Amino acid sequence: MSIRYPVREAPRRAVQAAPARTDRGAVTVEMAFLLPIMLMLIFMIIDFGRAFNAQLRINEAVRQGVRTAVLTQPPADPKTAAADIMTTALGGLTVASPEWIQPCTGTATVARATATYRFEGTLFSRELTGQAVMQCPS
Repeated sequence: MSIRYPVREAPRRAVQAAPARTDRGAVTVEMAFLLPIMLMLIFMIIDFGRAFNAQLRINEAVRQGVRTAVLTQPPADPKTAAADIMTTALGGLTVASPEWIQPCTGTATVARATATYRFEGTLFSRELTGQAVMQCPS
C-alpha cells in the first residue's frame, strides 16, 4: 500500500507592474554623475604609478652616476663619466645635467649628487628629485 500526498500548487506570484515613467533614465543620470569620478580615480592611479616608476629610475641613475664618479680613476673626468652613466640609466627620461654638490676631490670623504626631473602627468605635474651619497675611497 502506498501513501499518496496531495499535490500542492505553487503559490502564484504577483505580477509586477511596469516601472513608473518617472523612473526612466535614473541609471543613466547616476552613471553620468559617477563616470567622471571613476575615470579620474583610474587616471590618478595610473599617474601615481608612472611617477613612482620615474622616481625609482632617477634614484637608481643618480646612484649609478655617483658610484661611477667615485670609482673612476684619473685622468678621466669623473663628472663626465657619471653624467654619461646617468643618461644611459634613465633611458627615455630627460634630466637636466646633474647638480654635483661635492665630488671626491681633496679632503672630501663623500661624493654627493642630485638630479631633478619634471614629471608631467595627466592630472598633476611635479618635480622629482633623485639624490645619492657615496663614500670616497681612502
